[in-house]
Amino acid sequence: MNLLSALFVLYPCKRIILSGMIILLLGLNAYALSSRAVDGLNELSIRWRWSGYNLVRHQDSTYGNVAATKSDNQFNFFVNGLFMFSAPDPDVAFVEEMVHFPMLLHPSPSRVLIIGGGVGGPLDEVLKHPVDEVHYTELDPLIISVYRKFTPTSTLDDPRVQVQNIDGRFFVKNVKEKFDVVIVNLPSPSTLQLNRFYTQDFFQEIRSILNEDGVFSIWVSSSEAYMSKEMRNRNDCIYATVKSVFPFSIAIQGDHTFYLSSATKISYDVGVLTKRLRQRALETRLLNEHYITYKQDRIVSTVDMPQDRIRVNKDFEPIGSYYDIVLWNVMYYPESRTVFDRVSRETLWLVILGLSALLVSISVRRREGLGKTPILAAIITTGIAGMTFNIILIFAFQASYGYVYQAIAILTASFQVGLSLGALSMNRLIDRVRRRVSVLATIQLIICAFSLTILITLTTFSWGPHILTEVGFLTLNTLAGVFVGLEFPLACRIYLDDKGGQVDRVAGTIYASDLCGACLGTALAGVFLIPVLGVQQTCIGLIVLNLTSLLLLLGMERSGL
Repeated sequence: MNLLSALFVLYPCKRIILSGMIILLLGLNAYALSSRAVDGLNELSIRWRWSGYNLVRHQDSTYGNVAATKSDNQFNFFVNGLFMFSAPDPDVAFVEEMVHFPMLLHPSPSRVLIIGGGVGGPLDEVLKHPVDEVHYTELDPLIISVYRKFTPTSTLDDPRVQVQNIDGRFFVKNVKEKFDVVIVNLPSPSTLQLNRFYTQDFFQEIRSILNEDGVFSIWVSSSEAYMSKEMRNRNDCIYATVKSVFPFSIAIQGDHTFYLSSATKISYDVGVLTKRLRQRALETRLLNEHYITYKQDRIVSTVDMPQDRIRVNKDFEPIGSYYDIVLWNVMYYPESRTVFDRVSRETLWLVILGLSALLVSISVRRREGLGKTPILAAIITTGIAGMTFNIILIFAFQASYGYVYQAIAILTASFQVGLSLGALSMNRLIDRVRRRVSVLATIQLIICAFSLTILITLTTFSWGPHILTEVGFLTLNTLAGVFVGLEFPLACRIYLDDKGGQVDRVAGTIYASDLCGACLGTALAGVFLIPVLGVQQTCIGLIVLNLTSLLLLLGMERSGL
């Protein structure tokens, strides 16, 4: 499509050599697709990526890439390049601790829910207990399909097992039954998508589907001997979040820390646990009576950090995701510790206010007055706002419905549709606009009001699963695109009138400003603003930035430009 559009652009110029090269490239593309030569290139790329591994299966699905490698008789399974589990011999210590501790804490677990990672050991261990039903949610059916291919004898065929190919949180939001034990086996909250399984909101949903004496279990990576400050911050944040929902919680530390919680009193009673281990005649390889006694010294019942330093992880304040990002960055790049140590709510607000001050300073220090710099300031702040709005709405959709996978394409497309509608509308109206700077200032004011609307909609009203319909999210995302799209042609026309018709320079300058703002907004919002400040303060920050450019535009208008 890009080559065809280039050919149409060149057609009036009749540049034969360049046109011939494009036609040749089009022919090569057509041949590669029709002869499936592109598959060979893809296979070559895959083998290069997995060099050093005996790759036996590699396949894409709607949700990601699933790969399997073989070492002797052991198969290792990866999703999007991240190790998930091994078969037929799993990580015994991890799997047995993850399953048997919560199962033994319950006097008679009958109905069990496993969210993620049931294959590769956990499901086998759960079925060793006298359970009647095991519900296992695994979003990607390809994971189970690949697992079955290399492990023909599977407990997935046990009549007590019900596999649900569905997002775990979506399942929890909509299930009507209650469970005795819920085990979450997912990677740490390194992304906003994963973080939603470690929030106060999700734990409240879990509590609502647990029976009165039900037990909930979740884990994060840890260390048997030493925990860095970054790991302690992340782990204590998750523990504080669990304790904010469940009145009774314990943490079992080791290479992984397991958080076990219940609405009724639970305690790590060695006598009770060993008695149940014997009564159920569990066949285990590591977790025996001696191991249960040994683990008694690894129990933590209170968060051992000063309480004022602990923040609860929430859907709209995903601080857990930030702590996890810090942990892994500092682990591989220790020199980044200084930067992350200085990031806080206060420093981020200094960044927002500093950016506003920088825009003002650049504008007022021009010798000829404000000049056209406020136009660029408006485009930059609008670019920041546009991308941040898009991220916030996708994030809010995910929190509301429990999934975002295919919907993210529609949500992103709605923003792009809004951009097109805004630009098209302004192009048709621009010749009738007399006071163009005033109109641009009005759009900035509308963006501030829109940010306030999102803030009120998402954080003030009592949050429920359908506070906004899918159409509502699409509408808000489209409107965000419209407001951004309205500004671009208007800013170009204002800037063009002052530059004497240098269209290429004007378009390049405005477009570069827009991309800089969008890039800055994406990086700040995804990594710092939303995780650390939360959605509410992020929206307020957008209001501050866009009010700055609004005031600069009003100053430009008063100067008669």
